[in-house]
Amino acid sequence: MGSIGRRKRAIKILFLAAVLLSAVIMVGVSIQNQNQDTIPLIYQNLFPYINTPGNQPILKADETWNDTTISNTTTKENMEIILNGNLTIENGGILTLTNVTLRINCTQNGEHRVEVQNNGTLYINGTSIITAYNTSNSFLFWVYSNSTFQMNNSELAYCGYSHSSLDYRGLWINTNNTIIENNNLTNNYYGIILDDAHHNTIRNNKATNNAFGFYLNSSSNNDLTGNTALNCTTAYNWVNSINNDFTGSVVANYLRVNVTSFAGSPIQGADVELLTDGTQVYATSYFGGSDPITDSNGLTQWFAVNYSIFTGNDTMTENSTSAEVYYQGYFIEDNPRIVNMSTSHMEIFQTDNADPFVDITVPASDTTVNTGIIWINGTYDGTGSNITTISCNNTNFTLQT
Repeated sequence: MGSIGRRKRAIKILFLAAVLLSAVIMVGVSIQNQNQDTIPLIYQNLFPYINTPGNQPILKADETWNDTTISNTTTKENMEIILNGNLTIENGGILTLTNVTLRINCTQNGEHRVEVQNNGTLYINGTSIITAYNTSNSFLFWVYSNSTFQMNNSELAYCGYSHSSLDYRGLWINTNNTIIENNNLTNNYYGIILDDAHHNTIRNNKATNNAFGFYLNSSSNNDLTGNTALNCTTAYNWVNSINNDFTGSVVANYLRVNVTSFAGSPIQGADVELLTDGTQVYATSYFGGSDPITDSNGLTQWFAVNYSIFTGNDTMTENSTSAEVYYQGYFIEDNPRIVNMSTSHMEIFQTDNADPFVDITVPASDTTVNTGIIWINGTYDGTGSNITTISCNNTNFTLQT
């Protein structure tokens, strides 16, 4: 009987273990299913990666902040932070972010903000990234009067949106003597806004894919030299603002070349050269460069081309841009050509890839042409043979090699 009792107890233990295992599996399935549709932050420590609704992996946060106020000296380095509220640097507070990714988690545009208040200080350094957690919902960034702000070698993305108030549109600076250098300002509504802000240093930044790159309102004596506004609807704009130096800042847009036949078929393997003010900025092997030839869709890659440059404080000079395409010696319409780079676009070249194009020298008046032969001006070796004559029979011409 003792042996039977032990066996019964063992069976009960196994049964309980199976029940517990099933419960664990069900909990695991429940957690997994929840993460397929939402991003519950409670599970941050359970998974090294979490999927957004768009199935874009985001690194697990080292820290998660709700409404956070910085009132003393605080330093964060080499980490990822998810902000589920407002970040406020108040009077006397000093926050330094070095190589930090700060993702601001808004459920709608403008729900949360970074705010540097009067006598607060924020330093952003060392390849830090300030961006939205969900790129569909932008955050706000306010730097108030009498505060201290520096941002260097970092990135700001998805800040600001279309709104009647200027401070909702991007990185809004309402103080003096800030230093913002060597940053990428990408996919914001406005890249940088100076609003009643003076003696600021805004140098060597690239504002890409913004409605406005750099916007000044009632702001004077600022250094905005060496910046680039790339693919922005409006690159630079200033209202009631004087004595600002934009020297060396450029407006640039994206260009892509598309080569097709007259029938619209893509031409693979075409060579392309692009010149800006006579300087080669894109060249394939035929033109002495190493950039890619057109692909199977007849396309080059997208590349940035400078459209204009500030040659003085607020004097802008437009660059001259030309493009040329070569494909096995075939005739290409309107080639080379001047390209208008005032907007990003695709430039289309069409080629007659059925017959070669050659110049014909009209015979002199004393030349006998009743033999039906007209001499060609120059030679054509696109197929390895030189075309020397054209046989003429009334209006029908036949190429002879």
